[in-house]
Formats: sequence, C-alpha cells, structure tokens
Amino acid sequence: DALRQRHEELSEAVRQLREGRIHLMLDVPLRDWPGLVRAPGVRTFGQAGLRVVFLGFNTLRPESPLRDARVRRAIALAIDRRAILDGPLKYGGEPIAELVPPDVFGHHGSLSELPFDPGASRQLLAQARPGPPLSLGLEYEPGRYPGIDEVASMIAANLKAVGLEVRPTSLASQSLRNRLDAPQGADLFLLGWLHSAGDAVGSFQYLVHSPAGGSTGALSGYSNPEVDRLLEEAAGPMSLSGRMATLRQVAEIVRREVAVVPLYRQRDRYAFAEDLHFTPRRDRRIRAFEIHWHAGARRSPPD
Repeated sequence: DALRQRHEELSEAVRQLREGRIHLMLDVPLRDWPGLVRAPGVRTFGQAGLRVVFLGFNTLRPESPLRDARVRRAIALAIDRRAILDGPLKYGGEPIAELVPPDVFGHHGSLSELPFDPGASRQLLAQARPGPPLSLGLEYEPGRYPGIDEVASMIAANLKAVGLEVRPTSLASQSLRNRLDAPQGADLFLLGWLHSAGDAVGSFQYLVHSPAGGSTGALSGYSNPEVDRLLEEAAGPMSLSGRMATLRQVAEIVRREVAVVPLYRQRDRYAFAEDLHFTPRRDRRIRAFEIHWHAGARRSPPD
C-alpha cells in the first residue's frame, strides 16, 4: 500500500532527525509537529506558504450538474472549512478566501470566505436539482499534501449532510492532472496550487481560463468569455495598477461563479538541526548553497 509506505518513510525521517542522522525536513507530518517543537537539538519554523489547496469541479461533461453555479455554490456552503483547519489541518493550514495568497501579485484582499451554511446549501440544491440526490465522485492523490486524506473524508461527510452522496477515490498510481484532462475524470477533485511565480496571471490561466491548446483550463472545463478577455489583457502590456485592477475583476468573477472552492492556505513546516543555518524560502525551494553549519550564537529564520 503506497500510502502506508509513505507514512512509514515519514516516520523514519522524523526519527532520524531526532537522532541527528538527517538535518533538514520540509512538510513535517502534522502528528509529529508538536513533539518536534519541543525536541532537543531540533529547531522548527512554520510559515504560511504559497500553496492553496482547493476543491475543483469537473464541468467538461456537457450534462454535468456542476455546470450550474447554484450547485457549485451549494457545495461550497456545505463545507466546514474551519472544522478542517481545527481538525486534520491543525498546525498545517490557514484560512483563505481566494485562490491567490497575499504574497502573490493579483491577490484581491477584500473577498470574504463563503460561510458554512448547510441550510442555504440544501435550499440551493432543491432549487437547482429537484428530484433524486446527486451522487458525485471525489478524487485526490493520497499523501500528496499533509492531511489531505482526512480532508477528503471530512468534505464527503459535509456533503452527505446536505443530501449529496460523495465517493472519495484515491489515485495512488496515476497523475490526477492527467486524469482530469478527459471528460471521464472525477466530478470533484482536490488539488494544491503552488504560486511559486509570484504572479496570479499564470495561475488563473491554468485554472480558470477556458480550455484551449490542451492545457489551460483543462483541469475543470470552467469557461467564461469575460474571464478569458481579462486574462488576455492582464498578460499583455499595461501598467501595474491596471493589471492589478484587471486581476481583481477576475477574482471577483471566479468567486461569484464559484469556479473553485479555496479550502485553505498550506502552512509550510520545517524542522532542522539547531546548529544548521537555514532560512526557509517562500517558494519552498531548498538550495544547498544557501545552507551552512555555524558555531556560536544561534541565528533564527525570519519572522
């Protein structure tokens, strides 16, 4: 079992870190984090990262009920994101209301999270889909992100509470992204997007631009001509202020139409030997020439 093997590998890495046999670890398992914070000879550092984990909708099939924005909104309202952050994602995530985190150009900053409102969710579903309850598949890659298996289970339970039957399916041997390039992919999917370029244009083009050229928008099939037009403008020559205003418009449309459901911003967790000088980067890259051993006074990573 690939997931069990992964858990065993991570547990072994934590043990060797405590023993001083390895010296640096990224994405420490959530269950081990409190113990490592107190472990002698180990320093820990956590920061809100550039990866946003979201729930996506596969609208590539013409008959998909997820083409209806009311159904997408109902699903978003049914998910208790705060319970996810307080439960399986404790130490590992922070709330976010949009796809683009604050450290990335194009972050809107004035959008509020969709509330957890099961009652409103049921009403929307009754308006949009009178008749038998929907049965949907939810796909994700187990162990890909810390706590993702438990997150998938919680989402399935939340949606069941409003009358949606959801079948979580783990993809251990296939690329989820390749699977979703075809209409037979999952109805719902969990993915994380790392905004390592520091600019929202490329992220929006891949995630919410209409499918074109076999890549952009291919994850979901979401399509809106106004979003496409705005993204094409933002990718061309314009002032920074104009570009920011254009990207804010995109974020507002994506939020209004619930093209995706941002779930949380991943918190990057590092543990390393106390006499190792290491300053974590925002893009999660670990470069050997930026790490060195030092003696004497301890130097801490930035706040």
